Amino acid sequence: MPKMNKDRLYFVSSIIVCTAINVLFSYIVISCGLPLYLDTIGIFLMTFLGGFFPGIITAVTTNLLCGFFNPYSMYYAFIGVMMALCTSIFSKDERYKKKVNIVWLALASAFISGIIGVVLQWILIGKSQFDYVSDIALMLAGNNNYKFFGYSLLLSILINIVDKGFSIAIAVALLRLVPDKVRVMIKNSGYKQRPLTKEELAGINVKDGGTSLRVRMTVMLVGIVLALTIILSMVSIRIVYEDAAGFIDSSFGDYHKFIIDYSIKLMLVFSGFFVLILTYGLWIFDNTLLYPIVSLKKGIDDFMEGMDDQEKLDESVRSLQKLDIRTNDEVERLYKLVCEMTVGTTEQMRSIRMLARSNVKMQAGLIITMADIVENRNFEAKSHIQRIAAYVRLIMYGLKRKGYYAEKLTDKFMNDVEISAPLYDIGKINVPDAILKKPGKLTDDEFEQIKLHTTAGQKILENAISTMEGENYLKEARNMVAYHHERWDGTGYPEGLHGQVIPLSARIMAVADVFDALTSERVYKKAYPIEKAIEIMNEGAGSQFDPKCVEVFMDQIADVKKIMKKYQ
Repeated sequence: MPKMNKDRLYFVSSIIVCTAINVLFSYIVISCGLPLYLDTIGIFLMTFLGGFFPGIITAVTTNLLCGFFNPYSMYYAFIGVMMALCTSIFSKDERYKKKVNIVWLALASAFISGIIGVVLQWILIGKSQFDYVSDIALMLAGNNNYKFFGYSLLLSILINIVDKGFSIAIAVALLRLVPDKVRVMIKNSGYKQRPLTKEELAGINVKDGGTSLRVRMTVMLVGIVLALTIILSMVSIRIVYEDAAGFIDSSFGDYHKFIIDYSIKLMLVFSGFFVLILTYGLWIFDNTLLYPIVSLKKGIDDFMEGMDDQEKLDESVRSLQKLDIRTNDEVERLYKLVCEMTVGTTEQMRSIRMLARSNVKMQAGLIITMADIVENRNFEAKSHIQRIAAYVRLIMYGLKRKGYYAEKLTDKFMNDVEISAPLYDIGKINVPDAILKKPGKLTDDEFEQIKLHTTAGQKILENAISTMEGENYLKEARNMVAYHHERWDGTGYPEGLHGQVIPLSARIMAVADVFDALTSERVYKKAYPIEKAIEIMNEGAGSQFDPKCVEVFMDQIADVKKIMKKYQ
């Protein structure tokens, strides 16, 4: 048997059983003349099992069937509705498992049913349903009608405390006999999709602005059902009004009293059906439209948020597929189309990311190759560019941890700088070998030619940028190439920029480049000891270097030593 059909079978069967329990116990107490009702056991049980709506169905059907042996039963449908409402509140999150909540439920139910019951009994028959209650109340009140009503009300509440306490106790005992699996099936029988969790249901009630769909539907249903009830009542009263004139005492009082009594009884009967129809409409609306659409919207939102992360994207697709919307209408067809679209989009994004990774590897390989060409011309250690890239990465993450330049240190910026860092000295490709390989001190003219490597490299990368539209990572490479010899105090070259006017990537590179130059052996000098290099770097903070870059670099000197050892 299909799952949905099996769930519905349990749902319908449980309503029939709970209604039968109510009718049976009610018939027994009436036949035995007991001062109890016991017609709400099934309402409590069904509400515990399925919630407010099935509890209302049980309440209305119980009152209709009990009308065959209790003529006043059909007028008390509203009391059954209130019992279902009260129970649904107390059964939230299985609160009925705590004894104190059961006591509160019994007291609340007793007060509600006692007060409403007495009012309805006085409207219908002018006294309590039980003769002994009226006799006791009359004996206590004497000829005072107000006291008579008050004592009747008090006695009714006391009777209902016993009645509802006994009924709830039976309902809880029967509930424990129902297997957990069956309870879940009954509770979830209305869903046309994967059952929602408490958190998901709570999220549906959160307003995003404007009037919610549920509010609009509730207003519409209330208007339709109320209008239908009023129209049917007016038509029925009009027919009775005309037909009753021939066989009721024509005196004004008796005739109109009959019409008024009939109207009240009609409204009492309709009240139960009014709530039943309204609740049924909302129940159908929630399960076939609201829950699926809201769940689908959330799934699409999660999908869109996961666009930047393939794992999140895959997880959002799996979550969408697990919704299992099966309304067998346009909503289900929309759901299937969305699933197909998200699966297709996910696979396309996977392919794009694979291509992007291949492209990045190719770019990184090209950059390393170009940097190697420059370094080999300079006879510097091949590991120089690896150390530089590692130092740059260390400084960037150090700045980010401390919250420095947070608006600039985006993931994209850091990735662009790290990828393109090896290109920072590419302009040296234009410097003659005689100058690059000279072991002694450079003349002023030679030094001026060395300084031109910044502008030469800038032109090389600007040409590359113009032919590679959209390759923004080269823009940071250009900044590092052009300005890594600028100084914080404005005395550097080629443009004499100062402070934060110097691009951040170039300020970071300046620290990495100078430290590596100090601690590495070159054709024109020996390597400085690391302690001496640290001293020089600290002295240059605030004059030659961005002090924050030096600060975070020195904070991680242990990691710096590891990098030096790794790339000796």
